[in-house]
Amino acid sequence: MGCCLSLWSLSGLITGCNSDVTASFNDLPVYQLWPPTEDKRWTRMDVIFFHGLQFAGDGSTDAWRSTWTQKGCDDVCWAKEWLPFDLGEDVRILSVAYHAHVIASPHDCVSEIAHNVFETLIKRLEWDCPIVLIGHSFGGLVLKSLVVEAKKRSIRYAEDDLSRSAGDHAKAFLNNVRGVVFYAVPHGGSYNIAKYVNNLLRCNDKHHALIMEDVQPWRQNMEELSEEFENFLKEKKVNVYAFGEGKRMNVGILVHLATAQRLAGRNYYMVEDANHMEVCKPTSKEHSSYALLLDFIKEVARENHYEALHLSQISDVPAGFLKGIQNLRVLDLSDGYFQYLPEELGNLKHLLEISPFWTGWLRITSSFTHEVVY
Repeated sequence: MGCCLSLWSLSGLITGCNSDVTASFNDLPVYQLWPPTEDKRWTRMDVIFFHGLQFAGDGSTDAWRSTWTQKGCDDVCWAKEWLPFDLGEDVRILSVAYHAHVIASPHDCVSEIAHNVFETLIKRLEWDCPIVLIGHSFGGLVLKSLVVEAKKRSIRYAEDDLSRSAGDHAKAFLNNVRGVVFYAVPHGGSYNIAKYVNNLLRCNDKHHALIMEDVQPWRQNMEELSEEFENFLKEKKVNVYAFGEGKRMNVGILVHLATAQRLAGRNYYMVEDANHMEVCKPTSKEHSSYALLLDFIKEVARENHYEALHLSQISDVPAGFLKGIQNLRVLDLSDGYFQYLPEELGNLKHLLEISPFWTGWLRITSSFTHEVVY
């Protein structure tokens, strides 16, 4: 089944109506699964997907649809066809692609991939609403490394005018990350992943791409990565949820409970009827691997609830009114569209009371329900 995708490239947003359309920057495409247009004015949340190791193709361009699909229905990408509608459609859903082929990947390590993702994704988009990061297996290591990369960039570029834009983007991204979901991520490494690759592709460790070294147990750089990422979670008070695999593969469980549950604490669920490859492939919307994810994202949305104020088709707004709006803790001010934190609602109502002429032109809507609250 063909599906419309948008892909970000060096020259801007390229749209295509066929799922085989490919565009890239440094061979690193970012697929916009939702919305189908570039317009982000009504976006209340960003959800970004990171795929795991790949065993076929070039290890990047097909990864989104070989990972986030319904079990038994490979032509149904639930991240595109279920999630935006269950969240209210006012979300932006992105799927990052990178070369993660177990043998052919040109990258040396996870941090190199994260560096490229930062250049392609973080520096090029605006980050002005809550973000949820979702990673399967190796993709969880990539998203952790991306966060650490962004943190380094935000510090490194603080005093560098030439790179200040990159630093600002990094800070905005980090400040808006509010949730992280891990599907069977080998935080502490896994011997069985290498065994599985060898059995599947009839090879041995010497044929593996260098990135495979980062999924080996007790790697010092991976331990340091987890520590830095955990510090970020505590500093920003980011919610974490993790899924584990309950079914064995031919070499056993690929990512065991102790390593999959790390960083998530009690926010963990064992998907008993899924192996490592199936853990992110729900059989239906009611399946635990999707239903619990949906609940988690909705909870993040509630905890980071933004209200919206829309000035409908008004061009000549009194300067005093705009100044009053700007004096509130507003997140965005463009095209007559405002976002503000809910605790500012009282101040906003007061502003409306002293500007009664304009009250009839204003409406305040809830982030996900669009329920009129004033």
